[in-house]
Amino acid sequence: MKKAKKDYFFNIFVLVIFISISLVLASKALQNDTFYTIKVGESISKYGVDMKEHFSWFSNLTYTYPHWLYDLLIYNIYNFFGFTGIYISNIVFGFILLSLMYFLTSNLTKNKYLSFVVSCLSFFTLGGYITARAQLISYMLLLLILYSIKKLRNQNNLRYYLYIFLCSLLIANIHLAVWPFIFVLYLPFLVSDIIYLLNKKYSFKFLKNYNITLEESSLKKIFISIFLTFLTGFMTPNFLVPFTYLYRQEIGESTSFIVEHLPINIRSSPIVFVFLLLFFLLVWNKKTKVKLSDLFLISGLFLMAFMGERNYSLLVILSVFSLTEVLNDFINFDMRLLFKNYTFTIPIMILFICLGFLVFCYNQNIDFYSKKEYPIDASNYVKSNLDSKNIRLFNEYDYGSYLIFRDIKVFIDSRSDLYLREFNKDCDVFDDYRVIKNNYDEIFKKYDITHVLVENKGNLNQILKVNNNYSNIYSDSYFTIYQVLTTSN
Repeated sequence: MKKAKKDYFFNIFVLVIFISISLVLASKALQNDTFYTIKVGESISKYGVDMKEHFSWFSNLTYTYPHWLYDLLIYNIYNFFGFTGIYISNIVFGFILLSLMYFLTSNLTKNKYLSFVVSCLSFFTLGGYITARAQLISYMLLLLILYSIKKLRNQNNLRYYLYIFLCSLLIANIHLAVWPFIFVLYLPFLVSDIIYLLNKKYSFKFLKNYNITLEESSLKKIFISIFLTFLTGFMTPNFLVPFTYLYRQEIGESTSFIVEHLPINIRSSPIVFVFLLLFFLLVWNKKTKVKLSDLFLISGLFLMAFMGERNYSLLVILSVFSLTEVLNDFINFDMRLLFKNYTFTIPIMILFICLGFLVFCYNQNIDFYSKKEYPIDASNYVKSNLDSKNIRLFNEYDYGSYLIFRDIKVFIDSRSDLYLREFNKDCDVFDDYRVIKNNYDEIFKKYDITHVLVENKGNLNQILKVNNNYSNIYSDSYFTIYQVLTTSN
């Protein structure tokens, strides 16, 4: 009875802390992708996944709808509850992700106290990622897939095959750019199984020197899981696109332009390097044991994080199992003693309740989007004074999605794949945009641009405001609209 009471209190403690952390980290300010997500979802509700582009004034583009199901979900949340609904959904999805990290880790390690600590600390490093993007749901699904792979290696329970199949199917429809990564998740286990079979024959000494453990080979289970994942790639409205999308995106020019695709360094992401040092210090310690599959998994996730900033979140979330298992061997302290101490847990709980409440209240004074980042007043001017459906407006990349939200046809927006030759073979928009400040007259003439919307602080505005071929027809504190009079030779 006493143990049940203690467990009940700890569960309440976990619930309170998780809700508070979700309130603290969930972003209220919208990212530019959210604007087009709403409009694409609206388009899907009207026309279905028709593989047509509806928001650019280029009439011949094909759009692959890489996260059509998520777009539809966010549109419906917005349609019923507005931007407040989207903000609340960020809190809810963040809470679900953190809860999954904890419960799945606890199930694997059988140490709920350490799982709680590691999950919370890991989640706290995800500030900026708990926002309205498809990746927030794909994180949960990838975590479930990794958990199912680990459980399958020790059990013959068919439900884990079902989990893998359903999660893979959802990812293929919610965020197909991530879908190929599922196959990458299988690699550490495949290589570990092959080494296990070779070790039986050759007995590798280095595994013993570093307390590296091998699990029995489960190649058959892994291959069945891979086959089930492969099948889900066909089960989308955009048939076969999951097999080619990521490759075409990676070979395109956007990977060298968009920040989240660029490699990280110790100055921009010091936490990654701290994490790397911590993990390998633990691995080299004679007291700890690490599974070879976990060593490969963590190393691969680090390599991906170094290659692209957006992969940092995958490192944090998908390494939680391995890190907790290694720490479980290293830490001798019985953490139950700490969490059963009310003089520790109750003040911590009160502190987090206050923190979550204060951040939530503070967020009520934050706008969902600001005039500094998005051309709110300039869009009002376009809608009131110009033919927004038929003008050929040049706009810059960062706020194109907001113009889409305002039903203004765009030159470019943050759906970068749409404007790449790898997706639309005759489209040079992304390449031309990258060099616009050097060849603006030529490019404007090429696309028959009639109006130009630019940020005041941008280089292009500094050029246009001294060019007599461009008439300033609107200006506010942050954005300016020019009408093209003539195009110089």
